[in-house]
Amino acid sequence: MKIILAVLIAMTSFPLFQTDQNDELIYYPLNEGNIAFLKVNETDIYLFNTGHEVDRQQILEQLGHWNNYNIRGIIITKIDEHNCGNLTFLAKKYLIDQLILPRSSQSCTIDQKGMQVIDLSREKSVQLTKHYEVNHYPSKQGKAGNIELKRNNFSAYWYETSSVNHKSDRATIVYIPSYIYEADLDISFLDKLDPRVAVIQEKAKKEQMRLLNDVFSKEWIEAFFLTNKLSVHIELGNNPYRIFLVRR
Repeated sequence: MKIILAVLIAMTSFPLFQTDQNDELIYYPLNEGNIAFLKVNETDIYLFNTGHEVDRQQILEQLGHWNNYNIRGIIITKIDEHNCGNLTFLAKKYLIDQLILPRSSQSCTIDQKGMQVIDLSREKSVQLTKHYEVNHYPSKQGKAGNIELKRNNFSAYWYETSSVNHKSDRATIVYIPSYIYEADLDISFLDKLDPRVAVIQEKAKKEQMRLLNDVFSKEWIEAFFLTNKLSVHIELGNNPYRIFLVRR
């Protein structure tokens, strides 16, 4: 068995431009933290996490390409400095409608007039738009849980812990944050998720990449490794999704 690395996957292309696809999930490489952008139409965008403070300029440069977009909401997948580092800064700079958190937190929240704050430990599921919803799977220990973005049969799953109740639907994409190591990955849990593709925040940790590569090769899961020069794009919509890489 062997893993099919992103650079060898037949479905992958390397366009030298920023795509304008309306429905698109973009996993974006950062130096320290984690972030993903979800474009839901021609004017609205959602952020999954806000990166670490040191990633601020990278994020602003990317958002600068989308000056005509409104940030409708921010979804935090885990409350820590990797994901909440620029939350306050972005809330002051942009008018944000929603903040969705895995649980209430003093350290990862903002007080913006007119903004709706949703605690997923209570709501469990939130409808972002007509087509997109966010589901929360709480940890059995009551700490960090996992978050899933759904559109019809497509599922993008943020892996934070294996200590959650098994979900019956198969995950299309599983995202492995920069702070997840082999010891944090449960093979039996991955078997239950049965993802088609893994997206991994590389951060130039060679030992971590080798271990993760071994884990996913055993599971026959195609892997895309985010690097400082490549972002992973998933075109969504009513047709089958398409995955490709974009050179930065």
